[in-house]
Amino acid sequence: MTVRRSSRLRRILAYGAAVFVLLHVAIAAYFVTHQEILVYHPIRTVEHTPADVGLDYDDVRIETEDGEILTGYYVYATRRPARGVVLYCHGNAGNVGHRVRMAALLAHLGVDVLLFDYRGFGTSTGTPTEDGTYRDAKAAFRHLVRDRGLSSDRIVPYGRSLGGPIAASVAADEDVAGLVLDATFVSIPALVRATWPSFLVVERAITFRYDTAAFLARVDEPVLVLHGPEDRTIPFEQGRRLAGLARDATFAVTRGGHGDGPHRHPEAWRAPLAAFFDRVLPP
Repeated sequence: MTVRRSSRLRRILAYGAAVFVLLHVAIAAYFVTHQEILVYHPIRTVEHTPADVGLDYDDVRIETEDGEILTGYYVYATRRPARGVVLYCHGNAGNVGHRVRMAALLAHLGVDVLLFDYRGFGTSTGTPTEDGTYRDAKAAFRHLVRDRGLSSDRIVPYGRSLGGPIAASVAADEDVAGLVLDATFVSIPALVRATWPSFLVVERAITFRYDTAAFLARVDEPVLVLHGPEDRTIPFEQGRRLAGLARDATFAVTRGGHGDGPHRHPEAWRAPLAAFFDRVLPP
């Protein structure tokens, strides 16, 4: 190789390395300044109620410890008396109106369902934050125990996607019947590491934790983990890892994609949920 070619190669490599570094810095900077937009996708207009799927319900308003007002629905089981209640913590997008079909699936299994919107979602006041979503779930739990007089050992926190660590935070602090984690992740950093392994600078830049694994370490009650291999948003292996971390876990394989699985393949949810409720919510 001539001196001229060697020098040209060094310049190309140096240029490529500089582009690589600048790309990572730009991505990290974007994540630092846009994290809330990337994590939360609330929709303010609530277009559906449980009545749209033939369910009886009450409108609910729940005040948090820091003064926000959460809105949602208390959905009644289709068979009375209900065997217990599911505290449903939804994912990072939409609002309670987008969860009424899931509430119907659960209600037909004999449980009441509390659907609530986090602060900044639907008609709930405020702006979503990680600490705020934990506060919201605790307020929803208190509503069930204090306002509705329910025993905590008849309550099952259920978290889907981003709702997983939020539901797990309730189970970690309260004596509940059990915990359901549906298509969720080990933590936000672990999810970034699994989906963008070449962009470690992004992992270091993210301030959100949503550490499901850390909460699971404090959960003694039975845990049902639901996840499907067709999920292209949260890798299937994340669910397997969570099941391995729980003290008393059942892992059930579901079907369909991240957003539409329960609606396209409800049978993949009914059987494991029914068996789990039989175990943790006996008559």
